[in-house]
Amino acid sequence: MPVLKNPKYEAFAQALAEGMSGCAAYRQHVAETGTKTDACMTGASRLLADEKVSLRVSELRKSFHEVLEQKLGVRQETIARFLVACMETPVEEVAENSPLAQEVKRSRKFVGKGEDAEEWEVEQVKTPSKLDAAKELNKMAGWYQPDKVEHSGDEKLLAALAAIKNVTHG
Repeated sequence: MPVLKNPKYEAFAQALAEGMSGCAAYRQHVAETGTKTDACMTGASRLLADEKVSLRVSELRKSFHEVLEQKLGVRQETIARFLVACMETPVEEVAENSPLAQEVKRSRKFVGKGEDAEEWEVEQVKTPSKLDAAKELNKMAGWYQPDKVEHSGDEKLLAALAAIKNVTHG
């Protein structure tokens, strides 16, 4: 599918494809400054109901996955293996050249006093959070139960929210 004719709609579709929520994408790329959240949700839902916009979002997501897989060799399995390694690798086993090393800090430490003092280099390796890795893996696997949200709005608003959720999460 070609680029959408309306540049605001194209920017909206690209933002959704990159993972932004429908409301946030609408607010950033389509809405006038100061538009309220309810109006953004309604506007995003309206745009997502447009077949051309929803097809464009799907196409952009597909092309993004293709680039990751075909050009970079990154698949969901690659990410899942990394996250599992983050959770299972003991911190003391992570060296500065490890793929799990996020940051390396070096400092000098003096042990002893006077002429007997020895200078030691201290290295600290920062690793990804094990809890954050577990949360991300749970999201990838779909193991989280959706949050229950009670609404007292009319059916149109509920349908709009459902449409936004379906496009941004599936």
